[in-house]
Amino acid sequence: MKVLHVGKFYPPENGGIESVTYECVEGLKTLGHDVDVICATDSPSLAGDSGVPGALIYRCRSFGTFLRSSMSPRYVAQLRRLCRNYDVISVHLPNPLPMLSVLGVRDLPPLILHWHADVSTYGLAYRAYSLLERSLLKRCHSVVVATDAHFETSPVLSDFRDKIVTIPYGISVTGLHAGAFSRNELIESLSGRKIIFSLGRFVPYKGFDKLIRAAASLPDEYVVVIGGNGPLWGECQQLIDKLGLNDKVKLPGRISDQELGAYYNACHVFCLPSVTTAEAFGVVMIEAMSFGKPVVATRLGNGVEWVAGDGYTGLTVPVGDCAALAEALRALVDDQERYGCYSKNAINRFGSEFTGTVMAERLTSLYQSAIDGASVLPG
Repeated sequence: MKVLHVGKFYPPENGGIESVTYECVEGLKTLGHDVDVICATDSPSLAGDSGVPGALIYRCRSFGTFLRSSMSPRYVAQLRRLCRNYDVISVHLPNPLPMLSVLGVRDLPPLILHWHADVSTYGLAYRAYSLLERSLLKRCHSVVVATDAHFETSPVLSDFRDKIVTIPYGISVTGLHAGAFSRNELIESLSGRKIIFSLGRFVPYKGFDKLIRAAASLPDEYVVVIGGNGPLWGECQQLIDKLGLNDKVKLPGRISDQELGAYYNACHVFCLPSVTTAEAFGVVMIEAMSFGKPVVATRLGNGVEWVAGDGYTGLTVPVGDCAALAEALRALVDDQERYGCYSKNAINRFGSEFTGTVMAERLTSLYQSAIDGASVLPG
């Protein structure tokens, strides 16, 4: 089938939604579908069309942003021109541009909405945005959410229960597992200690300061490694200095794609200490699970808890509770029987729920039902 994925941006421009869009596209192409992409770009050097038929990327130049939305007249015109050429249009939201583009266009192919998150930052302008949003929700065939909690915690989606399909994010980890950086070298550089690994942008909702404070309660044979960059990196390093934890907490900065797999492979447990619902899924947890690593995460009341698999592939603790965080990390690492069970469960669960192939197969079934005019498939 011919599918058009409609995104805000697309790799190499980075972002969580962009990464998921990429995995959807690549997975569907692997199954033999013709899949094109339309997106905006802030980079003049990337603007333009590239690829071959069945694998085209239409990158439309953006001339700035308004209310966190790209201003790209070509995007609107291009999507209106292209939209009738496909069997299915798969739209990744939030993003106002697709809403403006298809407004008033008749005889559209089936619309599938990928609902990554509710909008919470438009203020008064959300009144206008919500009209477009609701119009698109009424018009679409189905709404894809990554976990049941994405729907259950969304006031916007409450009127569209009959259109909801749950398809967890899936990823390809071939590159991660082929990482060139030596696992043994990494362990040796950390003196053979028990490694707690975390990864992400150093921004407030990630809660890395809580993990640093939790490290103070861990025995000396533990070491916490937090990879990534971001505006709060310096503050976190200052906190480490202040608490005298330079030997116990390491901030290596951005970890290259070639090295990242070694960190997952070398660690004992992966930790996601996020403190707000801005963390809605936690793809890094499923990356860790692909290596058989149990996880410790916080109870945010959303999809993060489901991904963590409390009592099966990991443990969850109250948000911001540094003592509980440290206790859960020790409980997993020190209980070898439970650790082995969770590790095995992590590998099995990744294979059954979180691979790019599984996600692409589920999307294919949904797309076919839309093309056939069938009702939404159960999640």
